[in-house]
Amino acid sequence: MKWILIYCLTIQVTAYSQIIFFKGTYEEAVQKAKLEHKLLFLDCYTSWCGPCKLLDKNTFSDPELGKVFNENYICIKMDMEGAGTFIAEKHQINSYPTMLWLDSDEKEILRISGYHGAKELLTKINENKGTPLLDESSLPIFQKQFAKGIRDSIFLQNYISILSQTKKPFEVILREYLELFPIHHFDESQWKWLFDVPKYYKSIATQYLIDYKKTILKYKSESEFEMRIQTIVEQSAFETGTQNDHLSFSDLKKFIAHSNLKDQKKLELLADIKYAEGSNNMDQYSEFIWKYIDQYDAKNAYSIGKDLMLKSPSDRSLSYIEKILSKSNEDYFQKLLLAKVFRLQKNEKKAIRMLEDAIELGKKSSIDTSEAQKMLLELGN
Repeated sequence: MKWILIYCLTIQVTAYSQIIFFKGTYEEAVQKAKLEHKLLFLDCYTSWCGPCKLLDKNTFSDPELGKVFNENYICIKMDMEGAGTFIAEKHQINSYPTMLWLDSDEKEILRISGYHGAKELLTKINENKGTPLLDESSLPIFQKQFAKGIRDSIFLQNYISILSQTKKPFEVILREYLELFPIHHFDESQWKWLFDVPKYYKSIATQYLIDYKKTILKYKSESEFEMRIQTIVEQSAFETGTQNDHLSFSDLKKFIAHSNLKDQKKLELLADIKYAEGSNNMDQYSEFIWKYIDQYDAKNAYSIGKDLMLKSPSDRSLSYIEKILSKSNEDYFQKLLLAKVFRLQKNEKKAIRMLEDAIELGKKSSIDTSEAQKMLLELGN
C-alpha cells in the first residue's frame, strides 16, 4: 500500500484544539486503529525528557496539526521507561522524543526523532509519506474489501468519503450505509462525517444536510452550516462553468432558492462569480466581483482588486477594478494600483494624479515610494 499525508486548509478553522491521545492500553489502541482503518501514532517519551515536554506544550497543541492527527491516526503516548518499555525494545528506540507510525500489523511505517514545531512536523510527515493515501489510488483496496463483504460503519464512511473526494459516484453505497445504519439512529460522529461528504449540489448527501438541518445544528454552528452549503454551491457553480452547462447552473439557482438559507441573494451572487470564473468569462467575473464587494465585502476590496489585475483584464474589467479599488482605504498602495489601472486604460492624466497622491501619502507614512516615482518618470512627468 502506498502512504502519503493528505490534509486540507480551509478559510474557517474547524480543527481540533490539539491532538487527542487515546487513554486506553496499547493493545486497545491497536484494535481501535484496525477497526477505524487508520495508522497508529506513538509518542515515545520519558518523564525526564525536556524536548518531549516541549512537543506537548508547543507542537501537539497546534490546531492544524491536531486536525490532521485526529482525523488520520489513533494517537497514544507511551512512556519508554514505564508501560512502553516493550516498544522501546521492539523498535530499538534509544533517543527521545521519538515518534512512530505503525500500520494495522504493527509494522513501522515512519519514524521521526527529536523536537519539531507543528509546521515542520507536518512537512516531514508529508515528505516521508506518513498516512494512507485517501485518493483514487486507494480505491482498488476499498473496492476489494467491499467485495469481500466488509460493511462496518467506519470502513463504509471512509470508502464513501474517498469516492466523494475523487468525484466518483457514491450514492448507491451511501444508500446501503443508510440501510445498515439508519439516519434516525446516527450519533454525533456520524452526523459530523455526513456533514463533510457532499461536494455537489445534486448529491443526495447534500439533500440530507438540508432535510436534517435542525439535527445537524446540534453538532455544528449555524455559521458552519451556512459555510458548508456555500462551499458546495461554489464548487458546483465552478464545475458547471467549466462545462458551460447553463441548464445545470439554472438548476443550481433553483436549489439555492429552495435551500432556506439566511442570505440567498449573497449565495446566488457567489454562484454567479464561480460560474463566470469556471467559464473563463473575465468581464462577467469582474462585474460580479464588483457587486459582491459593493454589497458585502468592502474590507477586502484592495486585495481582490490586486488579484484581478493579475488576470490580464480587458477594458471592461478594468472599469470594474477601478470601482472595486474605490471601495478600499485611500493609502499609497491603493493610489499606486489605481494609477496602474488608469495607465492600462491609457488615461495618463488620471494615472499621473494618482501617482502624485501615492507619493504624498507614502512619504507621510514613511513608505518607500520608488515604484511610484519610477512610473511617474516613465509617464514623462
